[in-house]
Amino acid sequence: MQRMTRRQLTLAAAALGTLSGVAPVRAADPTVAVGFFFPGAPIHRPQLLEALALIDRSPAFFSWFIAWANQLDVTATLPDFAALDLLADLGITPMVTWEPWDPLAGIDQPFFAPERIAGGHFDDYVRYWAENVAAWGKPIYLRVFHELNGTWYPWGIHNDPKDIVDAWRYLHMRFRDAGARNVRWVWCLDATLGDADLRALYPGDAYVDWLGLDVYNWGEVRPDVGWRSFGEIVGPVYGEVVSIADKPLMIAETASVEEGGDKAEWITTAYATLTEAFPKVAAINWFNDVTNGADWRVDTSAPSLEAFRAAIAAPDMQGPLT
Repeated sequence: MQRMTRRQLTLAAAALGTLSGVAPVRAADPTVAVGFFFPGAPIHRPQLLEALALIDRSPAFFSWFIAWANQLDVTATLPDFAALDLLADLGITPMVTWEPWDPLAGIDQPFFAPERIAGGHFDDYVRYWAENVAAWGKPIYLRVFHELNGTWYPWGIHNDPKDIVDAWRYLHMRFRDAGARNVRWVWCLDATLGDADLRALYPGDAYVDWLGLDVYNWGEVRPDVGWRSFGEIVGPVYGEVVSIADKPLMIAETASVEEGGDKAEWITTAYATLTEAFPKVAAINWFNDVTNGADWRVDTSAPSLEAFRAAIAAPDMQGPLT
């Protein structure tokens, strides 16, 4: 693999033409697409460059979060096509986690209830997104109602599963009606499956392109959970998830803390055993941020960063997000 120095990536910031020379690594018979999340990127080019320098390669896809609302205006957040174009010029596929809520307003947000979404209360906003994404035309992944089997978002399992399914299908149909055939839909669960009826939450094969799973090792940050390897988290739920539909599986978010074990070893083992232990996994995305008292960044220590760079340089981690 041709490695990129921080200096090379910093110099690339001078112009988009230079940026477009940073190409994803390709290998023979790749199997898994590597993704990355980094706060501020790709909306802000310096943060994107910082992310690429950090991991020392251009990933197959880059993820970020866009909420439907902020404190100033409901449904004020629109597609950032400059960011989409930037990624496309780099050969990186965008994945947007599109969140129907105001992130600063807590869990109880009846204004964004799934039945209101399915009832067309946000038609103008959804139509704007659908038509503009269709016009943009390049591949884009949308992850809506992520971790919908949890209790920590307004669209969680405290809702009637039928309302969630109806809302999902409504969004999908609005994009289909706008001609947005370039969108791929990611239906994503939290790895702590709980008691949710997963099949009741599944919109149907015609409305889903990828299954998703969010996988976190909280270690001693949450003593009630403790240190668990990637395999110990995914192993008990993998079969149940992939039995829902014959779709590729994406590890849509994953990360580990340092507290409680060897983070570098956790990373190495997770990526090295992925294709053999969990063959339906076709993509894996690292969540590089600090949230809820946990530091998920790959560079929390030198061994952690070294392990991550080595893991994503492996030949079977060079797949495109198709």
